[in-house]
Amino acid sequence: MAAPISPLYEKIPQKNTLHRALEFTIFFLLLSLLAYRLLSLKNNGFAWLIAFLCESWFTFLWVLNLSSKWNPVSYITYPERLLQCYQVDELPPVDMFVTTTDPMLEPPIITVNTVLSLLALDYPANKLSCYVSDDGASRLTFYSLLEASKFAKLWERYEELGQKIEGATLKSMPYELSSAEFVAFSNVERENHPTIIKTRVSGVMTNAPFMRNVDCDMYANNPQIFHHAMCLLLGSKNEQDCGFVQTPQCHAPRPTPRA
Repeated sequence: MAAPISPLYEKIPQKNTLHRALEFTIFFLLLSLLAYRLLSLKNNGFAWLIAFLCESWFTFLWVLNLSSKWNPVSYITYPERLLQCYQVDELPPVDMFVTTTDPMLEPPIITVNTVLSLLALDYPANKLSCYVSDDGASRLTFYSLLEASKFAKLWERYEELGQKIEGATLKSMPYELSSAEFVAFSNVERENHPTIIKTRVSGVMTNAPFMRNVDCDMYANNPQIFHHAMCLLLGSKNEQDCGFVQTPQCHAPRPTPRA
């Protein structure tokens, strides 16, 4: 591994003088209100005490929230430097998890779009693994993902893939599972299907050092998102400096029914 020549990211503090002045004003007003409540407590009875306790709790929560926003910073990542520091085969693998539940509330075409957007990221293909967690055990979702896997291999026209999935949505039994494709799935019923552990609270489900968790109605809007994330994760001096990387969410609108 080549020694890093330049930092992979830059941390820039943001100026927030006006914001801090506003927060100081609000904090002074809250303390003044609490002092007024406390000094007038004897003359106003039990209701005044309840108001004082509630406002004290609100002030405490407000201070906790303010402490996390007191020193805002922005990060500038340099993905072009990542490959200068690490060879392609040295990049860590990433497991990607997509969660879905109901194919009626969350149309399969949206889940397929999410999976395809993750598989199309600018990252070594042998370093990526995509898993779909379907709590509803829907055959329609499985059929859609099966067609998506064929699409990813052959790269057929996207319109044909969408027509297949939309046509399967109108059928009562969109797809008959064969034992050669997925034996365990054909024996699962919705009534006895155990609840799948949410990947957002369990890190045991992944063997990769890093994982990405998205909902089925979200997609990666930047093909180099993993390069930017690795700049922060690998560029940190120790593991305590960076525990996770959160990117702006991009939700796909639900398709409207056709007339």
